[in-house]
Amino acid sequence: MPVAKHFIAGTTISDVIEQGKILNAKGYKIIANFLGEDVISDDAIENTVQEYLNLYDLLDENRIAGSVSVKLTQLGLTLSNEKAILNLKRILDKAKSLDRYLWLDMEGSKYTDSIIEIYLSALKEYNNVGLAIQAYLKRTESDLDRILPKGGQVRLCKGAYNEPASIAIKKRPDIRENYKKLLKRLFEQGNFFAIATHDEDLISFAAELSKQSNVQNFEFQVLKGVREDMQARILGNGYTVSIYLPYGKEWLPYAIRRIRERRRNIFLLFRALLG
Repeated sequence: MPVAKHFIAGTTISDVIEQGKILNAKGYKIIANFLGEDVISDDAIENTVQEYLNLYDLLDENRIAGSVSVKLTQLGLTLSNEKAILNLKRILDKAKSLDRYLWLDMEGSKYTDSIIEIYLSALKEYNNVGLAIQAYLKRTESDLDRILPKGGQVRLCKGAYNEPASIAIKKRPDIRENYKKLLKRLFEQGNFFAIATHDEDLISFAAELSKQSNVQNFEFQVLKGVREDMQARILGNGYTVSIYLPYGKEWLPYAIRRIRERRRNIFLLFRALLG
């Protein structure tokens, strides 16, 4: 758990509220996420839905500036699209009643089609919902062709799952170039969007695009515990910065993905283990 605490708020809603107040005081917004995925028990799915409903209420009661992000496999997608849709609508109704935003996390590639279909369906009824998309997937440009004309709002990230070369770009320089290509597209359209990266080259590229296009309807999104010096610089330059703030007991898969993403995170693991 010591290394996980570098990347997560803690195990309870109280932890995320406490961390949210601290981050808000520094000028950041938050994106709260209850950790977990591939939930298949009806009781566990219902408990997860209730957790998110309570989370929204507590964010509102404590006047925490920020939104919530969910994984559809927490809401029953592993069992059926229909179950996930019904539970997602319950959460979206709560978010709408409080004038709050909801992000859908992207998951492994076997769920990509279902997640996009559910998102496009939700857009027909709700305008307070966005979708994470992954620049390392070869399909993402064509996915944007479907999502953006329908008013979709996206969070552009590189991608964190270990996907085969048949569907994913594997070399980091090539992923970066595809990210830039997709980012240009986002600056050319009129929908709100988020730039989720810790890559300073991409952050500088986005800042230059913003100056050239005079587009301001976006925010940077970063992960708790990763490049905090860089996060402060982005905020200091006048941009909106939201920090992804997960919490819960299912922290291990999340922490492992963070450690895989960056060599420095491996150093953090060893430092935690050595006390």
